[in-house]
Amino acid sequence: MNNRFLAVAAAGLAGLLFAGQSLAGPIDCDLTPGAEAEGQPPEACAAFNLTNSGIDTETGAINNDSGFGGGFLYIGKYDSASDAFDGTGGIPGLTLSVWEIDDDDWGYQYQLTAAEGSDYFGQTIDFVLMTKQGSGSGQLWDEYAEYAYLFTGFTLDIDGLVNSFNWRGRDAYSHVTAFVRPSVAVPEPTTLGLLGLGLLGLGMAARRRRQQ
Repeated sequence: MNNRFLAVAAAGLAGLLFAGQSLAGPIDCDLTPGAEAEGQPPEACAAFNLTNSGIDTETGAINNDSGFGGGFLYIGKYDSASDAFDGTGGIPGLTLSVWEIDDDDWGYQYQLTAAEGSDYFGQTIDFVLMTKQGSGSGQLWDEYAEYAYLFTGFTLDIDGLVNSFNWRGRDAYSHVTAFVRPSVAVPEPTTLGLLGLGLLGLGMAARRRRQQ
């Protein structure tokens, strides 16, 4: 049983004792089983206890309740039982793969890929990975059936790692779902400074013309 599981278990049980209510929305990433993308931690995390695993339910939770900002589109889900990706109702050309690995800290590796020529091929995106713990597997907390991880500013294809915990430690997941939105580039300070100088120059030129 690894140290991350013990820390998550202790924090989660303490949260139940003092909070007294289930969580549906943003959560401290330290209280989740954990995920990363290209070696980077998530920007934000959320936890849910959804009534079902339908596309509309999961997408609605990500866009409306996670605090991730909305605008995410459903890609599809990788199902543990069938060991296959199901992109029904998702974005053509995007594929999520998940497989078990032998590692002290991580249970699974995943890959999010875009087919050449597809809409998101080579694009910089924001994406969300949502894990659903296996039903009947003795979840660590009944309140926390799903965990969601936000990653921003990544270019497809993307490799990462993810965990799924229950009371026995690290254990199988039900499915992993992925969502995507185009990444909005934030201008660098230098770019903003040059833009400001350009606008100032235009304003001064217009003023001279009026004076003449």
